[in-house]
Amino acid sequence: MAETFIEVANLPPLGLVPINATVGVNQNLTMTLSLPTPATSNVEVQLDNADVSVISAPRDLLIPSGHSSKTFEVMGLADGIGRLRAQADGYRSAWSTINVRTRSLVLPSSLLVAPGATTTVILETTEPAPDGGLNVNLGLAQTDIAQIPATVFIPSGERQGSFSLQGLSTGLTTLTATASGYLTTQTALQVEAIRLETSPLGDFVMDMNMSRTVRVRIDNFAPRGGIVVKVASHDEAVAVVSPQELFIPEGQMFATVPITVTAVAAQGKTTIDITSPGLATKSLNVHIQGAAALRVGRVGGSKAIVGKGLYSYAWDEIYVERLINGVANNSTEPLTVNMHCSDQSLCETPQTVTIPAGQSTVYFSVTGIELGSTYLEATADGTSAAEPFPVDVITPSLVIVNLDNERTTSSDKDEFFVRITVPGARNMFYQFPKIPLVVNLKITDQVPSEIISGIYDAAGNPVQKIIIPTGWFISEPAYVAQPLAVGTYQVSAEITGLVSTKSWVQRITGGPNRLELITVDDSKPVVGKNLTTHPADLSVLRFAGGELDNGSDDLIVNLRCADERICSVPSTVTIPAGDHAASFSLTGVDLGSTQIIATAAGLDTSILSVETVSAVLRLHNAPASVDVGRVHESMYVSAQVPGGTRGFLQTPSDRISVDFSSSETSVGTTTETVTWFRGSWSSLRPTFTAISPGTTQITASSPGFVP
Repeated sequence: MAETFIEVANLPPLGLVPINATVGVNQNLTMTLSLPTPATSNVEVQLDNADVSVISAPRDLLIPSGHSSKTFEVMGLADGIGRLRAQADGYRSAWSTINVRTRSLVLPSSLLVAPGATTTVILETTEPAPDGGLNVNLGLAQTDIAQIPATVFIPSGERQGSFSLQGLSTGLTTLTATASGYLTTQTALQVEAIRLETSPLGDFVMDMNMSRTVRVRIDNFAPRGGIVVKVASHDEAVAVVSPQELFIPEGQMFATVPITVTAVAAQGKTTIDITSPGLATKSLNVHIQGAAALRVGRVGGSKAIVGKGLYSYAWDEIYVERLINGVANNSTEPLTVNMHCSDQSLCETPQTVTIPAGQSTVYFSVTGIELGSTYLEATADGTSAAEPFPVDVITPSLVIVNLDNERTTSSDKDEFFVRITVPGARNMFYQFPKIPLVVNLKITDQVPSEIISGIYDAAGNPVQKIIIPTGWFISEPAYVAQPLAVGTYQVSAEITGLVSTKSWVQRITGGPNRLELITVDDSKPVVGKNLTTHPADLSVLRFAGGELDNGSDDLIVNLRCADERICSVPSTVTIPAGDHAASFSLTGVDLGSTQIIATAAGLDTSILSVETVSAVLRLHNAPASVDVGRVHESMYVSAQVPGGTRGFLQTPSDRISVDFSSSETSVGTTTETVTWFRGSWSSLRPTFTAISPGTTQITASSPGFVP
């Protein structure tokens, strides 16, 4: 079996006019070759001459870049019929038939006129009329359907004359022209009410450099010999049309090729006239409204953000917009826009999107394929391409939602879901998997061990994974089993190779005997990165029977941060005998939020949410002025923790180097680096030396601090 593929391409047409003409022997005929739009580069056109003994014509023509037409000469060589074919790469071919006759009269290939209407007919000769002029006799085979004069006169030296033809009644006949010493000619004459129309109907509103294709048709079948249609623009500085001559074959209703109207000016109006002898002129009004361009954007943001393996919300986020002179434009025509990612290994878009008629904007989705940054690009015929719009493909986040956080040993199963989010996206909760995502589940960090038997589905079957379906943002439900004992645990979720997360610590209580973590002012603890809180800022209390308990024995309390990347606490503190509280310090390790967990034998666990933030570096005792040659040694820095309880009393968790600089060293210099010791409220003092009159700025900085 043999197979092949055939591509049917909608190529733009070449124009070759006149389509059908007559020329005398040794006489020249001027012809025009045209493109539907100006050439973007030089176009080489080959002219195939079917009979070189009948006509001579150039073999090749060149239409230069930026031009849309080329005129050339054809010469008649001998009586006969010649045929020219114009062809070029990337264009549909065009044909023209050239009749060569010696001393011949020439009438149009066919005539059409409506009943009661009058049209002008051009009669030509292949050679100039002789001295004294030429009388041509006219006749109709049926005189009851049309009226013509008996003769027409062509003046000496001229090659054409004209006469009026009036339609009387519907019918078909033959018009004959004769003259002494000339070959007789005939043409078909049809009297019929036929109108010129276009498809689609209506006038044009176009953008600069835009082209519109229109089919020319008649509302009845073309008569014998077909119909030649002329097309012309009133103002070619506003818009041009190609080809300028069409042919509707006998028995057909549509011209063999469409016409293309191309906007040339940035703004303006013109009219395209479509005419054929005997038919009423059809006119198209063309309004050019400005330079068209595209813009890709995101609602509420300067770049698109999409999660790896996800596609973005298809409404109210990422869009492409059409503009005229920089302003959104609700064109009356739909616009097909070609879309793609600059790096298609990172993201993908629909190949095309369509901005509907009457609208300026269409929204679309972007799918993240691999982590990285690239751009969205948009192009459309007749418009300037959009400026590339940045897009980041990032790792999405998993969030475990709907857990109770506080449970007892008598609590029922705890329903939860896993939700996928994309931080930074406009619709961060509404990005959806391209393919179903498998989420692995487990119970972790159980204290004591085995207080939770597992995770189950709604039917009570053990599960280790759940699914986030394609086109959805949240998983099916799963259930944590009833607790077996007092303690704490976390739920862990992971999409292999993509992202993992843990829930907040879940606390299981069993009665009134408990621990309780507190701050000095009952606020959420906030600690600076690389700093330690005041020793009295946090405490752990013991309760018995619901009351504070000054127990008779020491109580060792175990402390830990749920995420030790965020904070650290002492591993244990002791509540002394006869007391109900013990204080401790909290140290910030890295930015973020987590929890402190306090446990002790026989008592319910306590959990307290904490946050590590960047501290502000405060410069103290900077002098307003120093005399030349003098030194100043009273400056120092301390920390200020936004939102922290007594944030101005937090101290370094380890020795810190603080850099000092002077903006104008010719005015004054300062010690470059001083030490800020662990546990000290302030740094050591640098020395500032005044050198010469002027102004300088002293800056203190240290990694991890806001200056």
